[in-house]
Amino acid sequence: MMKSRLMWLVLGIGLTAAVMGSVWAATSGEVEVRVNARHLEDGRVEVAVQQHDGDSWGDRQRPDSRFVPAGAQANHWYSSSAVSIEVPVPEDELFCLVTHAQPGDDGFWTYKFEAMAHRWDVYHDGITVQVMHGATPQIQAEMLQQCLDDGATAVGSSLADPEPLRDVLLSAVDAGITVVTFNSGLQDYQSVGSSRHVSVNEPETGRQVGALLVERGVTGNVACVIHEARNVGLDERCDGLEEGYTNGSIERFHVTGVGDIEATKDNLRERLVGEDGEPLFGGVVTLNSDIGSAALAVVRETGADIKIATFDENREVLEAIRDGEILFSVDTVPQYQAFYALSSMLQLARTIPRILELYKVDDPHALLSQLPVLLGPRLYTSDNAREWLQTVYGTDRSVITTEVDDN
Repeated sequence: MMKSRLMWLVLGIGLTAAVMGSVWAATSGEVEVRVNARHLEDGRVEVAVQQHDGDSWGDRQRPDSRFVPAGAQANHWYSSSAVSIEVPVPEDELFCLVTHAQPGDDGFWTYKFEAMAHRWDVYHDGITVQVMHGATPQIQAEMLQQCLDDGATAVGSSLADPEPLRDVLLSAVDAGITVVTFNSGLQDYQSVGSSRHVSVNEPETGRQVGALLVERGVTGNVACVIHEARNVGLDERCDGLEEGYTNGSIERFHVTGVGDIEATKDNLRERLVGEDGEPLFGGVVTLNSDIGSAALAVVRETGADIKIATFDENREVLEAIRDGEILFSVDTVPQYQAFYALSSMLQLARTIPRILELYKVDDPHALLSQLPVLLGPRLYTSDNAREWLQTVYGTDRSVITTEVDDN
């Protein structure tokens, strides 16, 4: 499908000139035109313009002022009145990002990931970025198929549950559509045909969190709290935590999740604190900042001596780190996940067709390889939490004072 825009063309005519060329629209796109001239019996010269419509030249468009007078001065340019030229402009390419975001998980997916995707879109003319969130892998697969049906040039998907997405992503690859994955799925992205996977190294990050807990003096068993029913990336974090934490064992359990924080608090209260009010764990690691806030609320309420660490951040988490109530947070940088996923999609969408044509191969991965784009997670501690509160949220509420007029 082509959009069209009107452009104004003013014909400058020399008595002996014959012109053919292209008219460019400011927003890209071109149309081929030619100028016609005929010498009339009364000595005047009449001019018109024709637009090429693909296979042939269209009807002549005659400006209102289109005659060069008989006996006109030689080698002098005359101008007609303007005519409008319909310039075809290609439709924007469609880049789709489909996430597994759960209802209520706006802090990560909407305010950070999606916000960055739309900002990237602003600076890339000729591309429309569409971000969609499917709470189940079946909905994700349907959204991806809709993108393919809508003619997407490139698609990106998180892989919390890879198996239900495999067929639609492989069909995209077979159709010549660029496929990139992000977030969860570091161990699975190659099997779905993805050319690049953008994420932190989930197992290694979990291992580093375990080592940090030991470094901070945490002892006893540690809970690894999983807030989504099926997410391979969260399982990989807990796997890494088991490797890195050596002062006790790791026990993982599921909670209701971000969609119902009160129910999640009930889950945490039941699992973290005994009926006698004594802590059942020496530490707890939550894999989402909102779940981290819920764990903080439970520890405050019960007074249990349980050390908290979390993944990702929100204002409350950063303030608690600043105040010593949370040990640290590991930020998996959703903004960068969006930026590098889209940038990879653009680069590959431009590169793969050229490789296929130049090297006469059927599988571009034979030359490009299927590589991960690993992002270094950001660590928030009491040393930098105040600075990041200023940077991310524009203020550190602990230093805000209210002036009172005593008069």
